[in-house]
Amino acid sequence: MTDVNSDHTDDLLATLNYLSNRELRDFGAPSERYEVSSTVVEVHLDSTFATMSDLLHLALLSKEAQDAPEMEKTLWETDFTFKSVPCTMRHTNFGVTLQVYVADKGDTLGRSIGDEIAKQLRKAAKNIQERIVEPRIAEQRKNNNVEIVNQHNRYQGLFSYFRDRLDESLHVTTSEETSPTSTAPLTTGPPADELAQGLTHLLQGVQSEVARRHEIAYLATALLAGYFSLIQHRLILLTGFSPRAMENDFSVDELLTMEWRKQFAAAMAGRTSPHDQKALTNLSNLARTYRNTLLHGGGGRLADGMYIEWAPGCHSIVTERGEFTDQYMLSQPAVTADQAEEILAKIGEIEAWFKSLPYFPWINEGLAVNFRRSAVETALRHLQENTVSNYIEYESEGYDRDLNFEW
Repeated sequence: MTDVNSDHTDDLLATLNYLSNRELRDFGAPSERYEVSSTVVEVHLDSTFATMSDLLHLALLSKEAQDAPEMEKTLWETDFTFKSVPCTMRHTNFGVTLQVYVADKGDTLGRSIGDEIAKQLRKAAKNIQERIVEPRIAEQRKNNNVEIVNQHNRYQGLFSYFRDRLDESLHVTTSEETSPTSTAPLTTGPPADELAQGLTHLLQGVQSEVARRHEIAYLATALLAGYFSLIQHRLILLTGFSPRAMENDFSVDELLTMEWRKQFAAAMAGRTSPHDQKALTNLSNLARTYRNTLLHGGGGRLADGMYIEWAPGCHSIVTERGEFTDQYMLSQPAVTADQAEEILAKIGEIEAWFKSLPYFPWINEGLAVNFRRSAVETALRHLQENTVSNYIEYESEGYDRDLNFEW
């Protein structure tokens, strides 16, 4: 909902007065909706209009439009005229629709009017947004009066998908690893034919194993990318329950663009648990050993070689760290199965640590995190009084009510 304080009333009135003689000049108070011979043309407006619903409603009311009585599943319904043509606009849980009442039996005129109304209201709403809403948003962001939308389920889904796929690939049975692509039995024939079939059978198994090893490397790389995205989102949300969010130099905007180490420090400020340091060590190891080298353009893995002519006509392949490598290594998987197992093991330890944090259930529930000073103070008070679980339960019930509310 758009929040317009009394301090901005004068600016809002000036903007609406400005629009009254421009984009809103053809809008007016309602008349009779329709006559017996009228045709009702309904126009479904695109989803953009639902996102600026408050501004549309405000613009129409400023031109003496009248709200209809409250109805089930309807946020608002307003009657008005456009160029003396009776119209109704309503916002339901299915979106924003416009009804135009025209005397013409055809609907061409009604749709033409509907398109013109949509065009003018879109301009009016954009004008209000630029003149009133956006400056207010900038002010609120500067004061950290924001709620971060909880996207944990989305990031968790991405991470879980690649983790499960990697786990499956690592635990393929021996018979599955070496089975040829064709399960047809070897046919009897001359010895030369049997030898050729046997070699084909063997090569298919080798090719299958090579493909599996590369798949493991691809999945491990994707898993790390998804996991650190999940980690950073969690740390941003958890900072809303940290004393760091109470400090004068704290900025949510800066928090969103920090590297993960600084986000970790912000989220864990005020804590002295040795388990935090262990989690940080595991994350640093994953970042240094795997994530940075796999996702940031190399950095020393044997597969990331460089051709260097160290003397006329003499070439060597070396890594960024100066280690010699070989042409053979350039075709090898960037992550071995053992390394993938190590990645999963460290992630398992980190996940166990996250689940031990007092406010992790809040994150897992999908609740938004409010960075207003009063909200942070409340969160810290519950932490101090050891009533975090009760607080989360209370907020979760409120979230469920809002989520399942029907207009």
